[in-house]
Amino acid sequence: MKTKFLLMALGTVLSGSTLFAQGVHFFGGTLDEAVIKAKADGKRIFMDFYTDWCGPCKAVAQYVFPTEEAGEYFNAKFINMSIDAEKGMGIELAKEFKVGIYPTFMVLDADRNVLARWSGGSMQPKPADFIKKVETEIASGQRKDPMEAMMPQRMETRERPQPGIVEFEGSYSEALVKAKAEGKMLFVDCYTQWCGPCKIMSADVFPREDVGNFINPKFVFMKLDMEHGEGPELNKTFRVRAYPTYVALDGDGNELFRFDGYKFPDAFIARINAELDATKKPEALQARYDAGERDHAFLRDYIAALSAISKYNDAKGVMLQLMSALTDQEKCKSEYWIYWTLYDYARSDAKNLDFLVNNQYQFEVGKKEVTDFFVKMAASDYSAIGFVMPGQKTPSADDFARADELVRKFNLVHNLTVELYRAAASAKMDGNIDGLIDTYEKCGNTVLSEYEQNSFLNLISITLLSNFSEAQRSRLAALAKDEQTKKRLLGMNVR
Repeated sequence: MKTKFLLMALGTVLSGSTLFAQGVHFFGGTLDEAVIKAKADGKRIFMDFYTDWCGPCKAVAQYVFPTEEAGEYFNAKFINMSIDAEKGMGIELAKEFKVGIYPTFMVLDADRNVLARWSGGSMQPKPADFIKKVETEIASGQRKDPMEAMMPQRMETRERPQPGIVEFEGSYSEALVKAKAEGKMLFVDCYTQWCGPCKIMSADVFPREDVGNFINPKFVFMKLDMEHGEGPELNKTFRVRAYPTYVALDGDGNELFRFDGYKFPDAFIARINAELDATKKPEALQARYDAGERDHAFLRDYIAALSAISKYNDAKGVMLQLMSALTDQEKCKSEYWIYWTLYDYARSDAKNLDFLVNNQYQFEVGKKEVTDFFVKMAASDYSAIGFVMPGQKTPSADDFARADELVRKFNLVHNLTVELYRAAASAKMDGNIDGLIDTYEKCGNTVLSEYEQNSFLNLISITLLSNFSEAQRSRLAALAKDEQTKKRLLGMNVR
């Protein structure tokens, strides 16, 4: 038996909950039932997403959850849920909360709002350290997970920038030979076809010119599907358990370093730089910052390094300091564009939105890049209205009006992507289901990639389908390309 289940066998079932002896009580019902209980008990909800094969998942189950120290903390504060992300209700919950790395831990309030979220862990965690991590994440306040901020979505279909990363098309052994012959390292992107963060890295990070300029001179780059081809056999050596994972090797196949997860482009570069150059490591940059260094180029390196190790609050603080020190002309330079798109900076002050609108032709990245960002913001606002998860707060007419006002400000009234997401919001607010289907028929397959189409339709199946008639379900299902998505839209169980 797996460690997790050996430990759970030590517990007993009481009032719909599973508990480790002397340790954490885990609620045995659904999330909706946990929400009800959390409201009744005046508690929050702690969620542990795990898989059977995940080493750090087993470690926290072995070294943390069974202890009296953890029990006293978690049982007093939370309704605790331990969720197998690959079985039963865990499959849908993992999709709902966009969980792709294990373990992932989340704290929700009794209205199902995410208050904190983090991933990963050590192989021998200590209860006190784990509890401190929970408190730190909650104290940081509700923030957008960087992965979630990217998911809505690279909506406009756009041509791939060149040159991005040059991908080697041969086998792993051939890639090693090429790397050794050229005096380079081998960089392997270990991915799966179902992994959302993997898809976003391939679509939005690897094709970028700055990323290509950094990777191509140093590495032979190859993508390795860990579930097909030579991937499963090579994984006996690589032992990858989280996706995406990036493994760097020398020409003889000796591993140099690895890391995992979605990274913003600058953080991706910074993470690799830190492995190659000790002066680029976060602790070295922090020492320079603490000593008073405030050169703009240095601050950009420091922000990227903090993001690369998931210190997003610290990165945001330094970013705000940097942006406030820039002239209006500097704010339009290409090296600072990324900060307009991160940490909700564009919305943090009404003056920032006005600056974007008034200077949209002045940004060095070009008008199209600015417009694409406007589209993402507008679609995100409409998504927050149209795709409200069960148990979450119902949006108001004022929310809808503010989203419409932003669209007018950005001059996006006739943008097809915005029109599609607005139709979803209208379906939620006004019950205009036929209008949503009409709009999807008109432009869904045009403005969304196949992956984005599946995401959009699956969100409908979770959040809006109960309002559909049978005829409407059939009509929308006919537009879906993925069989599982079709089944969900038809109200069929998917395993």
